[in-house]
Amino acid sequence: MRIREERRFKRAFKGAVYFDRLLKDHTTFKIGGAVRVWIEPRSADDLKRALEICYEAGIKPFLIGRGSNLLVFDGRVDRAVIRLSAPCFKKVKFSGSYAICGGGLSLSAFIKRCIDSGLSGPERFAGIPGTVGGAVMMNAGTARDGICDLLAWIKVIDRRGRASVITREGLKLGYRDSGLSGSIILEAAFKLKKRERKALRREFKGRLKEKVKRQDYTAPNAGSIFKNPKGYKYTSGQMLEMSGLKGLRVGGAEISNKHANFIINTDGATFADVRTLMRKAKRAVKKNFGVSLQAEVKILK
Repeated sequence: MRIREERRFKRAFKGAVYFDRLLKDHTTFKIGGAVRVWIEPRSADDLKRALEICYEAGIKPFLIGRGSNLLVFDGRVDRAVIRLSAPCFKKVKFSGSYAICGGGLSLSAFIKRCIDSGLSGPERFAGIPGTVGGAVMMNAGTARDGICDLLAWIKVIDRRGRASVITREGLKLGYRDSGLSGSIILEAAFKLKKRERKALRREFKGRLKEKVKRQDYTAPNAGSIFKNPKGYKYTSGQMLEMSGLKGLRVGGAEISNKHANFIINTDGATFADVRTLMRKAKRAVKKNFGVSLQAEVKILK
């Protein structure tokens, strides 16, 4: 079976294909088992062919960016994981106040390119890890806004290899949700505003400094574990802290003493360690505040 799959994938397109690659080496949590197929397409046509093969073979594809905001099962993962690592997926071009960017570019690189071009908007998302495509997919952002607020349009491809262009008005946007589950973002266009470069750099550095000050970077983690409940007086982190959960540990996973909405991998944490800790945290907040926390971290198994 493995040999037939390998031949089929390698005949179909020009990009790289690997089997049984360990996902823990490609996630910021440093957790994750061997994936059935790992694909790095060389072009959009390559990506289309890979998706068609996955669809015909009954293999569910999953797009991975920089591996942040992701908790992966540490047994065998029966999926096709796709990474848009080729240069064609990382291009940026500017036209007036518009920035058009490939979905595979890191968000931090995109922000810096915009600042260098004197375009304002993305600097408010300083310190958010991942790619532009991943950020748009989950409508990443601050407590007040999301990156999709800046969108003009996106180009996506679905699991059957069909491409389409969607305007911002055509998206079903929500808190940490673009409504694009099942699609891969090839390209995104943002409507930005002109601003003086020095002011942009100053704001970017200030926001980055504040994020580093508040969040925990001492050990591998996936960023915020739970979404903030909409319209509630407390954030998830505040409720977790008031529930006395800082420092709570299961196996190698621990709720951060610096930020209670972070779970850190202190010593070889497993998928089960993190999931158990998440369940304990949810139960405590439900008991103390009557709020049902929803996971922000994406789970792949």
